[in-house]
Amino acid sequence: MHPTLDRFRHLLLRQEVVVGKLSHSDMGIIIVAAALAIPHGSTSTEKEVTERLARWLSTVGSNLQVDAVEMRRYLVDYRCLQRDPAGRAYTRSENWPTGWTEIAAGLESVDIEQFAEHVRLEEAERRAARKKAALEKKDGGM
Repeated sequence: MHPTLDRFRHLLLRQEVVVGKLSHSDMGIIIVAAALAIPHGSTSTEKEVTERLARWLSTVGSNLQVDAVEMRRYLVDYRCLQRDPAGRAYTRSENWPTGWTEIAAGLESVDIEQFAEHVRLEEAERRAARKKAALEKKDGGM
């Protein structure tokens, strides 16, 4: 598994992640993953970008403590989104901070939504199996 995907998996399983408190590399993974939800090569309105990010945050980014407007600002601040001077039109940029192009390559190797869903489902199944085993052990030990 690509190292970025392995780390992304870890981040997906954490609870209540505060984006602004992440390390630079972990923040890069989260911000690039969110940026990839914005179509490349087309212009979107502020409303369209915010709606896409809200959808992304309700699925992939559901464990993040950030709203769509704040995430949009992170994308602009970290040059993942370019905004026109009036703040009305947005395009996804590829002029990302150093090292983030490699993060994008790792994340683009999978369908991010399917990956996140699979990771979380796999973890839920693992937890259920552990719980079942613990209950069986408890019941068998009496």
